[in-house]
Amino acid sequence: MRSTLRTLVAVFAAGAVAFAGTGPATAAKPKPKPVTSNFKVGIITCKTGSLAAYGDSYLAGWTAGLNYVTKGTGKVGRRTIEVLDIVDDKTGDVAGATAAFKDLVGKGAKVIAGTCSSATALALAPLAKANNVIYMPGPAAVDDLSGVNRWTFRTGRQSQQDVKGALSFLGDVSGEKIITLAEDYAFGIGNAAAVNYFLSGKKTQVLDPVLIPLTAKDMTSYAKRVKDAKADVVFIAIAGFVNPWIALAQQGVVQTSKIVTGLANYATFDLLGAVGGANFGFISSYFEGAGKNPIEDFMLADLKKQNKRPDLFNPEGFNAAVMIARASQADTTGKDRTAQIIKALEGWSFQSVKGKNTIRAEDHAVIQPMYQAKLVKGADGKFLPQYVKTVDAVTPALRPMND
Repeated sequence: MRSTLRTLVAVFAAGAVAFAGTGPATAAKPKPKPVTSNFKVGIITCKTGSLAAYGDSYLAGWTAGLNYVTKGTGKVGRRTIEVLDIVDDKTGDVAGATAAFKDLVGKGAKVIAGTCSSATALALAPLAKANNVIYMPGPAAVDDLSGVNRWTFRTGRQSQQDVKGALSFLGDVSGEKIITLAEDYAFGIGNAAAVNYFLSGKKTQVLDPVLIPLTAKDMTSYAKRVKDAKADVVFIAIAGFVNPWIALAQQGVVQTSKIVTGLANYATFDLLGAVGGANFGFISSYFEGAGKNPIEDFMLADLKKQNKRPDLFNPEGFNAAVMIARASQADTTGKDRTAQIIKALEGWSFQSVKGKNTIRAEDHAVIQPMYQAKLVKGADGKFLPQYVKTVDAVTPALRPMND
């Protein structure tokens, strides 16, 4: 830090004459010592429950990302990234996740990351502001997390990016009827709202969505409602709480309407293929080989060492590690180190598994590529995604910061 010269002003009472001059330099202030203590973080994610596979792929990506950004040392500069705990939120246990968040803050966490469930993430975001810590939800995709407050930063895509990317399949939809089938909770409702946002006013008829309660066991009535709507395009947003695919096939929906949906995790590929998914238009946040760059190559090699299969949310965990590494170096001096982290992350662009990511300063959305894919049956009878094309820099609607 540059030393400053103090300007001395001498005021003479006689005749009220004053003059200003430069006095001798004061002793230079000692340069603050760089922070070398461990940078403490916590992870709250789905280790059990219906979204456990999402949490597993996130954590595998986190491990690979941490190895990448620290060159396998666990340290960035002179600081160790210390993971205080990896807590299971049991796929939507909001009360448990809230208690875990507060406990991690009490242990000194500067960043808390990893939430899969959108409903849980919406409950945790206000705690980041209240406790002046950084919160990085992901894979939770609900749009309302963008712009919720200055302390919350996404690490991956959001629902509007799924929907906007999916629209790249449709071309001219003038005069067509479009319906959304989704789970009746934050993620599904957000997707239905995104479909309405992007397609309203485009000479389409956006029908009321069919929302499936998370407790529903029989999918027949919901599939029949979609069939009876006689929509030209059916947009399906399923995070994993319910499984309507067989019912949709039995009702003939997959044969009579154009299906557009997000490509979910590896475990769903064979089921989707079996119900006609080879004819679906899939938008994907990630699948193996989509990134086509050296950072993805590093991650794939690291996943192999972990004995983990590449899967949907690896990049979100990887991004969290890269962002936390930057945070650890921004958190250096001053009374409010969290403010320094926010300043370092807002507007920052970085290269990662999917290529270029940019944290939009105004709402902390992550501008990033998405991918068109199709399912192809291999010689072994298994279905795997095949890359079609990259949809570059998919940009959601701006959601101005609430705080």
